This record gives sequence, structure tokens and C-alpha cells, in this order.
Amino acid sequence: MGKNSIKWTIALTFIGIILISTTVLEFIAYNISKKALTNLGIAALKNKVNMGIAFMEVLETQVQKGKLSREEAQEIFRSKMLNIRLESK
Repeated sequence: MGKNSIKWTIALTFIGIILISTTVLEFIAYNISKKALTNLGIAALKNKVNMGIAFMEVLETQVQKGKLSREEAQEIFRSKMLNIRLESK
């Protein structure tokens, strides 16, 4: 009975070490992935804002030149930046 008890103790210790190691590795991988995805989201948002500002400047130039009314420029901006599809009524 002594040999079986030692085998079970070794087996359970080994399984415990594997479970703890796996849990720690999963936690580290989760945190790294979360940080990377957050950084990608921040970069995408910054790019969208910068693109919006540049687009606004182009539209403002068109308004200043009299090629567009302010309302037309605003509607163009909304439809392009918010991906709104205008429905014909």
C-alpha cells in the first residue's frame, strides 16, 4: 500500500504543478493579448479622428470656396464618417 500511496502523491503533485503552470501562462497570455488589442483599438480610434479632421478641413475649404453649403458639407461628413447610407425617399 505504501507504493500506491507514493505513486498517487507524485501523480497528484505533478498534475497540480501542471495546472498551476497552465493557469499562470494563460493569465499572462490573456494580459498580453488584452494590452495589444487595447493598443490597436486606441491606434484605430486616433487614425479615425485624424482622418475625420483632415476630411473636415477639405470640406471646409469647399465651403469657403462656395462649392458646398455648410449643410451639404455636414451631411457629407456624417454620411462618410458614420457610414450612414442615405435612403432615397
